[in-house]
Amino acid sequence: HSAIRLRRFISNELEKLKIKNKICAITTDNGPDIRAAASTADFGIRLSCVAHDLNLTIKSALWLHKKPKKRK
Repeated sequence: HSAIRLRRFISNELEKLKIKNKICAITTDNGPDIRAAASTADFGIRLSCVAHDLNLTIKSALWLHKKPKKRK
């Protein structure tokens, strides 16, 4: 499962940087794999990236105003 691999990778990188015991929160996008990987007590609370959420919201809103393509 990719969430398990991501969790191991993040944990290993934090150990390499010698900051694993200093982490109290982690910020991620809302992809299901990274959400699952970051939703563990090892990384503290998981926060959603507001900039990423805003970007997705704006993209979604802009699509509402585009005219659908005509079918041939």
